[in-house]
Amino acid sequence: AEAISSLCAKHSDLEDQKRRANEQKDEARSGLTEYTETVIDQYEERINHYLARFGADFRIADTCERFYGGNPSVGYQLQIMDENVPLSSSDDEVPCACFRNTLSSGDKATLALSFFLARLDVASDVDSKVVVFDDPVSSLDLFRRTATRQAIRRVCERADQVIMLSHDAAFLREMWEGSPAEGRHALSLIRTEDGSSITEWNIETATCPPYEEQYLTLARYI
Repeated sequence: AEAISSLCAKHSDLEDQKRRANEQKDEARSGLTEYTETVIDQYEERINHYLARFGADFRIADTCERFYGGNPSVGYQLQIMDENVPLSSSDDEVPCACFRNTLSSGDKATLALSFFLARLDVASDVDSKVVVFDDPVSSLDLFRRTATRQAIRRVCERADQVIMLSHDAAFLREMWEGSPAEGRHALSLIRTEDGSSITEWNIETATCPPYEEQYLTLARYI
């Protein structure tokens, strides 16, 4: 009888521990959900703000938190012409519209850049960060190139340092001309037998338009 009573007491104690653990879990999840909803709404608003500035004809919608497998994540859909498009589709014989087959390369690049810029907007310590943009205008049209250049210049006003990597020399020249002369620096990554090296780059000479190069050649001759 004493052994049974001891087991019953232990079972009761474990049940109490389980109940308290569940209460703590529910409280933590409630707090996380409340925090996540605030952050999600903030991110969604900023992402859609940039998509509008870039002239994109789609938005993100129905953002929500998920706790699959105990790991928190965020889900969303694309909204194109008032129709919601999921991020993925099933492996049906006739695939439905989804992220993979709906957006062009330029649209995908625009969405990725909007996510990145929104994150910088929300961050409170950008002034102490070094921000790197890697080929931000790849596959973008003229309007989006201009909007991207304007957005990056606003980041330059906030960040401690901004590094721009690109194969597009014309875009780099545009960024160079719109940047303060003090503190800007142009470098080139050159391939070598052992890998690569970084050298000084005269961006104004390298990106000189043909007519200007001919004019300078003639002026030097005269």
